[in-house]
Amino acid sequence: MDARRVILLLLLPILLPPILLPTSVLPSAAGQTYTVTTLADTVAPDGSCSLREAILEAQHETDTDCPGSPSNADDTITIAVSGTIVLSEPLPDIIGRRFVITPDRVDEFRFGALTIRGNPTLTISGDGRHRIITVKDAGSLTLDTLTLTDAVAPDPGGAIRIINADQVTITNSRVTNSTAPRGGAISASNTRVTVERSVVAENRASDRGGAIDVFAGQLIIRDSELSRNTAEYSGGGAFPSQACRRPSLCRRSLPRTRPRPPTAQADKGGRS
Repeated sequence: MDARRVILLLLLPILLPPILLPTSVLPSAAGQTYTVTTLADTVAPDGSCSLREAILEAQHETDTDCPGSPSNADDTITIAVSGTIVLSEPLPDIIGRRFVITPDRVDEFRFGALTIRGNPTLTISGDGRHRIITVKDAGSLTLDTLTLTDAVAPDPGGAIRIINADQVTITNSRVTNSTAPRGGAISASNTRVTVERSVVAENRASDRGGAIDVFAGQLIIRDSELSRNTAEYSGGGAFPSQACRRPSLCRRSLPRTRPRPPTAQADKGGRS
């Protein structure tokens, strides 16, 4: 072999930059349960576990007063107090993965699904100023037995915004009196969203989807009530746009009815 070719081959690993490929960090075997013990919306060393602190722990953001060690498996946050949590700002985003880049590698950390479970006497309020929560980046969230109310956002999704998430389920809950340009209560894109045994009422959109606005995802509504929602343009209740207009990608199941795709009448909205 030509001596110059041998030298070139030996130098290639030095001359060429390394190609960093993601290394997945798989979920651990057991999830964690965090118990919220205060209505305060704080992150402080006060011995109490707030909802904000519990989410930060579950999302590996920071160490807080909430007992338990963060896991990458499915976690549950149980709210053990009654009353109203008034948010000072939106709750931390729920994500499903995070990339950590170091000089010699890229690690992809994957998080399990998160369930936030309240109780019939628990309300989370946006205080007429804030969205309540965002789910994105392959995140998976279940909201169970919660009332979300008085949320306001300058962009789609007054109470809940969902962007490229895995799936979001809202069950045994109420989403009320919230406002946004689109999806006064909920806005979702590229995500499977299920609303079951819940009430979405008295929400407003300045454009479309007084209650729910869905873009290129799947919306399933079972045994739920959409009522007294308003939109200036269309879809007082649910406005399914783009791919969600196709029955194979979007299904609605209203109380005491069989599952059916949204109809043109549902899109004309104004008030649900």
